[in-house]
Amino acid sequence: MRMLYWGSITVFALIATPVAARSDPAKVFRVHDGMVHVSGSEYGYIITKEYGYIITKQEYGNYHLRAEFKWGDATYEPRKDKARDTGILIHVTGEDKVWPTSIEYHQGPWKDGAGTRSPENEVEKPHREWNLVEVICQGDRVTFKANGKVANEGERVRPSKGRILFQSEGAEVFFRNMELKRMK
Repeated sequence: MRMLYWGSITVFALIATPVAARSDPAKVFRVHDGMVHVSGSEYGYIITKEYGYIITKQEYGNYHLRAEFKWGDATYEPRKDKARDTGILIHVTGEDKVWPTSIEYHQGPWKDGAGTRSPENEVEKPHREWNLVEVICQGDRVTFKANGKVANEGERVRPSKGRILFQSEGAEVFFRNMELKRMK
């Protein structure tokens, strides 16, 4: 098992935004207290007019990714007063841009209103509670789980390998226990 986070984000290449590539002038991504804290800072957006992310330096295929996340309180323009939004993009290929070619595990409701939650098929825990997300990639099959429940799955996915990306989209979110286990 490979831990994606060991008290620093050195496993990741920092792409705060393509405009500020490999830098983070607004300190949107910080490591403290055993977590990666994604502030979603309005200043990151004000400086660059784009969202951003951290991304693994290596490509991965055939793996089981586990990470815990919880929502913070802050949201910023242009998402102020809208639903919290973030995601884990897998099998990222191509140039570093917002947003690169990939497959997204989207965290958060699709209805774009502050505090909205889907009453049907809800898999997320209440605000400020830790959620476990899992991404299982085997060949061209992908399964996304949230808190032990299958949230989505697909076959014949393309690309079938690539880098792994954690988004910042104007909402505060925390990640911890980011683990990657290679599968045969």
